Amino acid sequence: MAAYPEVVRDDADAAALDALGFRPEDSAELLEHAARLDDHDRSRIAAAAARLEDRVGDLVFPWPKVFADLPDEPGRPMGLLPMLALVASAAAVRRHHADRRVPPEVSASGLRDLGQQVWVHRRTYGEFGLHTQGWLVGVWSGAYFWLGRLAFYLAHRDGRWVVDTHIPIDDVPA
Repeated sequence: MAAYPEVVRDDADAAALDALGFRPEDSAELLEHAARLDDHDRSRIAAAAARLEDRVGDLVFPWPKVFADLPDEPGRPMGLLPMLALVASAAAVRRHHADRRVPPEVSASGLRDLGQQVWVHRRTYGEFGLHTQGWLVGVWSGAYFWLGRLAFYLAHRDGRWVVDTHIPIDDVPA
């Protein structure tokens, strides 16, 4: 089972969130909320991270609802526990890419979409959170990459594999 990410304590850990595309204000808020979690929350996060890890490489849509048991709770940002499960399972996506000889910088381009989606949430709702965790389950399948300004992903449609394109309206991940 995936280990729950400990609260960031040094620059190396802060760099891990930066590598996932988190902007500094979002990293700070994530850490603030993560520090308040109890063992039950950590166990639920680890179980969701394990479900994500188990489906890395499964490119068939529709994606499973791996966060069904992590509903939003009063007093917490939207999508906090799924966000932490995504952070905890990112290494599994990196390993999947490495096993397929995907260059590290290309692998990182897809994983940075997590921070991008947290930033989009802030722009949309005016606060820290994540409302696109269902989309990110697909990203965590291991078939999503930013190449320049466009995002591409492998998809299985009508019995055949296709490369689909996502054209963002604004900024690309840093």
